[in-house]
Amino acid sequence: YIEGLGDVEISGAVGHSWSDEGMLSPDGTLAAFPYWEVNPCPSWKTCDVEASRHFFLAIVPVNGSGVRKYPQIVLPSKMCWTRDNSKLAMVAQSDRNPQQQLVVLHLDTGRVDRVADGKTVAVTPQCWSPDGKQLVYFAGEKDPIGPGVIRILDTASQASRDLLHGGTNCEGNILCANPYPTWSPDGEWI
Repeated sequence: YIEGLGDVEISGAVGHSWSDEGMLSPDGTLAAFPYWEVNPCPSWKTCDVEASRHFFLAIVPVNGSGVRKYPQIVLPSKMCWTRDNSKLAMVAQSDRNPQQQLVVLHLDTGRVDRVADGKTVAVTPQCWSPDGKQLVYFAGEKDPIGPGVIRILDTASQASRDLLHGGTNCEGNILCANPYPTWSPDGEWI
């Protein structure tokens, strides 16, 4: 079920209760959401043991045609579209790496770029600059008491810069408790 669309039927998939993890594109023409793939499971017993490894990304036009499945993107959540629907950032696991990471899917090619990894990675629905060229996100350090950092990634050059870095441990650092940077609509502020 996707809010605004109702039930979406995908062949070979079973529904789930993660409706809060789906995301409509800014122009309302596409919906991205996790789906449960039945086919890779040799038996229900195997799927029950590793159930989380079978939630993959699906993107479907709101008219229900042309479902695209991305089985290399596992447990997608916290999605963020560019305004032109060309890229989708999200927190997910790849089919080769069980760690949570921030990835960017390029819809025209299907290429997936890993941006950051760590125990704490966060993006919001307003993570892209208005021109879609920069991505702002929070990346926590691998050390659970270490600080996190707010970064801006230039997707053309793949260069990133630290915008704000917490210099204290997480117990006293508000960035660790509320790490959700967003762009202003005009792109002037984060």
